[in-house]
Amino acid sequence: MLLLFYLTGYLTFAQVAQNRQPSKEVVHQCYTDELIRHMEASDPSVRKRLDKMDDNLSKAVEQFLEKSGNNGQLKSSGANLIIPVVVYVVHQNGPENISDLQVTSQIDALNNYYDNYGIRFCLATTKGVTPLQSITTPTGITSATPGIFHYYSPTLTNHNVSQQAALTAISSVLPSEKYLRIWVVKGITSNTLPPGNKILGYSMLPEFAASATDGIVMSYDAFGDVATCGCTNLAPYSQLGRILVHEAGHYLGLYHTFQDGCMGMTPSTCLFQGDRVCDTPPVAAPNSGCPGAGWNTCNESPNLPDDINNYMDYVHESCMSGFTQGQNDRMLAAIALYRSELVSSANLVYTGVNCTGGLLADFTASNYTPCTGSSVTFTAVSIPGVTYTWDFGDGTTASGNPISHTYTSAYSPATVVLTVSDGVNSVSGTQLVFAEACPPILSDQGNWYFSTYGGLNFAGGAPVYSNGSYVNNNYIDEASAVLSDASGNLLFYTNGVRVWRNNHSQINSGNLLLGNTSSRSGAVIVPDPANAGQYYIFTKPGTNSMNDVGMDGFRYSKVQVTGGIASMTSSVNVPIAPPAGMGYDLGNNGTLVGGEGIAAAYSCNGYWIFTSGKKGNSNYIVVYSLTTSGLAYHSEFQTSIIGNQFTIDIAPNGTKLAVASGSAYYPTPGPVISGLAVYDLNIFNGTLSNELVLNQRRIFGLSFSPDSRLIYSDGWNNDRKLFQHDLTDPSPAASEIMVADINTTCEIQRGPDNKLYMTRIGSQYMQVIHKPNVRSSVSNPNACYHTFNGPQMQANLSYGGLPNMIDANQLSVFNNTITATQISCLTYQFSPGICSNTFQWNFGDPASGTSNTSSLATPVHVFSGPGTYTVTVTGNGTTVTTTVQIGLDAEIYGSNTVCMSTNNLSNLSSNLQPGQTAVWTVTGGGIAGLNNQSNVDVIWTSLPGTVTLTITDPATGCVSVETITVIENCGEACPCELNPAFKFAIDEFCNVAFKATSGGPSCLQNVTYHWDFGDGTTGTGNLTSHIFPGPGVYVVCLEVTASNGTQICTKKICKEIFIPCGPQGCPCDLSPNFQYNVTANCTYQFFGVSGGPTCLNTIYNWDFGDGTTGTGANPSHVFPGPGVYVVCLEVIATNAQGEECREKICKEIFVNCETQPCPCDLSPSFQYNVTADCNFQFFGASGGPTCLNVSYDWDFGDGTTGTGQNPTHVFPGPGGYVVC
Repeated sequence: MLLLFYLTGYLTFAQVAQNRQPSKEVVHQCYTDELIRHMEASDPSVRKRLDKMDDNLSKAVEQFLEKSGNNGQLKSSGANLIIPVVVYVVHQNGPENISDLQVTSQIDALNNYYDNYGIRFCLATTKGVTPLQSITTPTGITSATPGIFHYYSPTLTNHNVSQQAALTAISSVLPSEKYLRIWVVKGITSNTLPPGNKILGYSMLPEFAASATDGIVMSYDAFGDVATCGCTNLAPYSQLGRILVHEAGHYLGLYHTFQDGCMGMTPSTCLFQGDRVCDTPPVAAPNSGCPGAGWNTCNESPNLPDDINNYMDYVHESCMSGFTQGQNDRMLAAIALYRSELVSSANLVYTGVNCTGGLLADFTASNYTPCTGSSVTFTAVSIPGVTYTWDFGDGTTASGNPISHTYTSAYSPATVVLTVSDGVNSVSGTQLVFAEACPPILSDQGNWYFSTYGGLNFAGGAPVYSNGSYVNNNYIDEASAVLSDASGNLLFYTNGVRVWRNNHSQINSGNLLLGNTSSRSGAVIVPDPANAGQYYIFTKPGTNSMNDVGMDGFRYSKVQVTGGIASMTSSVNVPIAPPAGMGYDLGNNGTLVGGEGIAAAYSCNGYWIFTSGKKGNSNYIVVYSLTTSGLAYHSEFQTSIIGNQFTIDIAPNGTKLAVASGSAYYPTPGPVISGLAVYDLNIFNGTLSNELVLNQRRIFGLSFSPDSRLIYSDGWNNDRKLFQHDLTDPSPAASEIMVADINTTCEIQRGPDNKLYMTRIGSQYMQVIHKPNVRSSVSNPNACYHTFNGPQMQANLSYGGLPNMIDANQLSVFNNTITATQISCLTYQFSPGICSNTFQWNFGDPASGTSNTSSLATPVHVFSGPGTYTVTVTGNGTTVTTTVQIGLDAEIYGSNTVCMSTNNLSNLSSNLQPGQTAVWTVTGGGIAGLNNQSNVDVIWTSLPGTVTLTITDPATGCVSVETITVIENCGEACPCELNPAFKFAIDEFCNVAFKATSGGPSCLQNVTYHWDFGDGTTGTGNLTSHIFPGPGVYVVCLEVTASNGTQICTKKICKEIFIPCGPQGCPCDLSPNFQYNVTANCTYQFFGVSGGPTCLNTIYNWDFGDGTTGTGANPSHVFPGPGVYVVCLEVIATNAQGEECREKICKEIFVNCETQPCPCDLSPSFQYNVTADCNFQFFGASGGPTCLNVSYDWDFGDGTTGTGQNPTHVFPGPGGYVVC
């Protein structure tokens, strides 16, 4: 939205108006700026929200350009992105009741102007299966053309911007996340402008996409294209339909070109100041009329004239002609981040868009998570006279619409590609279908009842809708708790007030529970450790504000299940009181009061129950113990999270507890905002420690990933987005990734199939995170595969508390393993997976003295130095052992002999890893160049000398130092001396990697390594790996043999090593993906990844969508010309067990360049490294363009030659060689 706020900004319009209208009306082209200023004045959070929006959009554009190179452009995928539109003509039977022809002329004009920018606006015709013309809300609304409504209201048509909510309320049945809503009115005025001022339009920015007022408001006399409608009611200054182009720019995230005046003046600031677009020159103030060429109001660097034809300035409509590429990029980024649902295939089908002159390749699937062997029906948008061709992502294709397909094997996901063609043009669209094998799930968490009559059953391996609560009118809401038996048979469920048995009949009609249906996570069911067949229902009442704690407080009731039939016991609404004298606030009957939310986890002899309590303005996490002795207060931990609308979740492995609050409270003197915090949980003694605040948003839903490494959350109001944090990151709070803009507040819960499920307000469809253990990134925020296409319910969902289950899985927590968590370089904390009250640890580190043992449950140990250690813990008669690799180990590669009379230069390299730093120092010489790189050149002046390498890992604080001595040797006999050594490391599949060094001088030749693994098998090479037959102690021997030219020397060493595990099956699990770069010569370099474990043998097969194919992980390809190509990568893998798996991913690639003649221009160069065995590894570079076919021929200067880009060579002895 734009406001002509300066005199120069409205002078031309005012003059035109004065010629035609004696009232001397002052015209303001756009009111967006002023509207935002008023919003900021009334709500301080608006500025923070806009800053965050700008940051998100700038980063999205910047990161894409970094990936694609300087010539990269954001492009919509192939065909235009389609935005469904509805237009409300609000009138009082005057000229403002514009014709449908005038409306369609404006939509056509809008599309003409946006056609080159990958965006199209199309009138909607349906709301699901309901034709829009049948909508009768509000009373009196009429529609002759689908998508265009006429509504008589003298009050609303004379629109004051302060009454925005009243105007937009007439469109409440068509939500903003599914439709661009445009209101056309007689006039737009503002209390902040003098009488006689006229506003042509304004729009909401994408940050407010979830608000009820989202959309565009337009004055009737600036809405239409006179050339196609023949309208006589258009003002002389707005007859070309370009005012709406300007407002749609705001709707898609653009500011005025004069935003902030002369700010963002350099390449380093232009993305974050001014209009946040780098290729629009800054403009000091709104331009008007049609300025002459060269008009320049800011002296930016480099200095360019104002873009006087930009749609986002205030020049006369006749002078407006385009957006810049940067503005186009920002609009497309805004759609991707904030309005993705609007343009989704499902929404285009839902809204029944009607586009003239365009093809649509949008479709829906009857099931997006089918089991193998089941049929899926795909339905595309119906367009007369076109053909539909399908690629189902599993190697099969078909034609038709609608069409059914059966997946015979698992593809998770399969990329389904629809190509629609009219015989001349074609467009393609893609969607993901997650076809899986669906092994049966027998679980006490296998039935869910939740939200507004929602229900799921997981017994078949994939969730299917269960209508028990719907047909019996059992409303659940937020306080959902469900219990099944171990075979997955439903026993009973509750909403914190009512309890229903497995036939969905209520069992407590005369004695309702004192919980509350709107209490988030406000009920949980826990077995009674003392009585088989009895179960506790813990409840907490709902809260509405910071000070409303629900005076019925924390209580429990008990249910008896006999023969599968549930009934209430006499224990109903039993108050749970905190210990006296501890200062807790008390409710009715002396109950503990505090925020909403209850969580439960297994303990060694029962369960831990967690809830919140209050002491005045302080909040606490309160812990109770439930054992065969009953329920007892256990401990407390004060939390900085403020509010009462709490959610509590526990990591599946029992090591973390998370607390989030959705309350917003503003006491004097300043705001205290809710947020999300994580705590260390000792599952053995039920205590919390080490609060880590991840954010201060108003959080609604949260869940840990199944592997407990990640945590997901979503928020209220301004933060209706899905976030992911990595708890293993050195800075978990800074690791936040916005996975998706979900435009809804929802609960999140882990399913028994290890996926995460989310509700969705106002939709029958749930959301799903299909791969919640996968870390997202800025470049790939949805690596975890969040989708909106989850199981479909029979009724629209509400906020919806998903079932509150016992969080920490007993098998995961007490699994007879050891968890090691690194605190610093040599310091680790260990957690035992043993159910015991006493522990005895041995860290396998006798050099640490008395610290080598501990009796703590989760001890911290500082190891005496880098190395491989065997850690053992014993508890309750069970002994568990694991091996840990501690610290850094710096290594120097290269020759340790030099002949100064022939060549006093040597090159040395290191094992420096990403993120680490290196420092080299030398005695007896100097370093040529920098001393902080992975390799160095040393110029020797006197020998012997030393080279010292210090490697530091800032993330862990680890420092490792390695020193070698360099001696002079000019052909003398090489000392035949060996001092072999080896190290080893064990990976997650029990594969043991060995690394050996000879310990001899680099002048030795023909160095060989022979291994005896102590299990009847042998190996060779200085780098080798081995899988031992099972746990145990093995004597591993390494024998090194070498020659100095006159004699053979041999030395053997043996070590006892402990192997804690046996052969592991390598999971045949793939998640392929690819990226690409484009060279200046239009060569596309692809980079494929399998997404599977390293133990797999993988093959990469490519289909470039132009009739050609390729292989290998990183192929390059030249397309035949500009166009849209569907590029597919299929990864085929096998594991050691002979299992084969394959997954396929397809992406649309927009090629907008052509191959140019390849210049035959070369500038060859090479580098080399030297191994400890005096093997020289050469690395050649042609220095020419990548479009050349290059071969490499080498002359090593010792009478031998070689070929290939990176050959290896062993020289006959010390000396100087000219290598060509």
